[in-house]
Amino acid sequence: MVSQRLGDTLGRPVIHVDREIAVRAGQKIVEIITQSGWERFREIERDVISAVAAMDWVVIDTGGSFVLNDRNVKMLRAGGRVVWLRTGAPEVRTRMQRRDERLVPLSDAANAIDEVEEMIQRMNPLYEAAADYVVDTDGRSAIEVAGEIVKYV
Repeated sequence: MVSQRLGDTLGRPVIHVDREIAVRAGQKIVEIITQSGWERFREIERDVISAVAAMDWVVIDTGGSFVLNDRNVKMLRAGGRVVWLRTGAPEVRTRMQRRDERLVPLSDAANAIDEVEEMIQRMNPLYEAAADYVVDTDGRSAIEVAGEIVKYV
C-alpha cells in the first residue's frame, strides 16, 4: 500500500480514512452503505476527514470518494498537500477484484466492477482539480510510487 510505504519512508503515522469510518460506525464500509446508504457513509467520511485534516505530520490515505465533497478537499488542502494516485480502469478493476470486501457499487443499482469506467470518467476531473501533484500508478510498485511522492513533498 502506497500510503504505508510513504509513512514508513517519512517516519510519519498513516491514517486510513476508510478504516476510521468503519471504526466510528462499528461496521464494515459495505455494511454502512448497504444498511444506511451512501449519504450516511459520506457524513461519517466528512467527520473523519475533518478530524484527520487537523492533525500534523501524518499521511492521510483518503480512499477514493473524498473528492465528492468540496469541503473535504478544502480541509485536506488547508492542512497539507493532496497527491492523486492516478490509476487506469484495468488496474482499478484488478485491485477491486483482489479486495472483494471493498466491492461496493457507487450507485444502488450498479455492480462495482462494471461501473469502474464510468466512475473514472466522472471522478478524474474532480481528482485533478483537488490534486497538488499527480502520480501515475499503473504498472508501478508501491515503493516506486512512494519514492516519487517523497521527491515532491
